[in-house]
Amino acid sequence: MEKFVSRLKGKIIFILVLLLATNVYAQPRHSGP
Repeated sequence: MEKFVSRLKGKIIFILVLLLATNVYAQPRHSGP
């Protein structure tokens, strides 16, 4: 069970980082002309 929880946490962190990276990457394009 502990392995499953740690794996789930890793997936959640990975998704959060991915979303954050896409947000930061897309922001300048929206701020542009």
